[in-house]
Amino acid sequence: MTDHNHVSLRSAAKLNLHLEVLREREDGFHEIETIMQTVKMFDYISMTLTDYDAIEVGITVFPATAAPADGTNLCCRAANHFMKSMKKTGTISIDLKKHIPAEAGLGGGSGNAAAVLVGCNKLFNTNLSNGELEKMAAELGSDIPFFIEGGTQLARGIGTELTPLHPIDDCLFFIMKPEVNISTTEVYSALNMGLTVRAPLVNIRNVKALLTRFPSDSWFGINRLEDVVVPRNSMLQDKLYELRENEPVVMMTGSGSALYVAYRDKGHLDDFIEEFLDDSWFLAEVSPHTSGVEFMDE
Repeated sequence: MTDHNHVSLRSAAKLNLHLEVLREREDGFHEIETIMQTVKMFDYISMTLTDYDAIEVGITVFPATAAPADGTNLCCRAANHFMKSMKKTGTISIDLKKHIPAEAGLGGGSGNAAAVLVGCNKLFNTNLSNGELEKMAAELGSDIPFFIEGGTQLARGIGTELTPLHPIDDCLFFIMKPEVNISTTEVYSALNMGLTVRAPLVNIRNVKALLTRFPSDSWFGINRLEDVVVPRNSMLQDKLYELRENEPVVMMTGSGSALYVAYRDKGHLDDFIEEFLDDSWFLAEVSPHTSGVEFMDE
């Protein structure tokens, strides 16, 4: 919903269906190949624009401990970046309601930043295309461009070169996150790839066919970051290995610490969920979602 100076949006979480790290670049970033999927788990963002004579951004966060409530928050950085890039001025108040766990590999902060760029585009009536917003988003962070459109996409380069893929629809995801928070920067730093160069695994034509049957035993996806995270966290390691004894697609998403199981039959996991997981884990059952950012009715 939007009026002259207010917009309300929601941003989705994402899962990595595949994540390979191909090489470390001279600039310290990593070339990756990943397939990302937005899912029906959302954060909610309201933005109000007033006083066009200055550049000022403020934010409130609920719950208060879910994310920084200052200029380091990606929402604030995104709003400031938009105004400076488009040579606009204004005072923007952001109200962020968090439901996506932080430091889980679910992309909550990146999705929030994408939502703020989309919201600014509406508030300032700048009429940027999604492609133009993706270019702006890439200057803020590697995952942020993906959330401008969301759905099912292949990302290459540092994660900003996007190719839409066949959408997944006949699938459910069971997400589980222990009380463990993991820094993406620290995980990539610990890869220690040196001169290692890996070949891409994704052939677009083959992947499109596999996605129509997802999830199945034929799914090739891996998460290379598990090599760093899982051996250091016995709780994750035990859950991951036990799940993989019976389920065709079980992975860590992003740099963790969330794991997920992909499956088709909702009843299949009922007993497993009750017996296998304790109350200290964040748990959610979600379905695929076709968008990354959406405007909301009020």
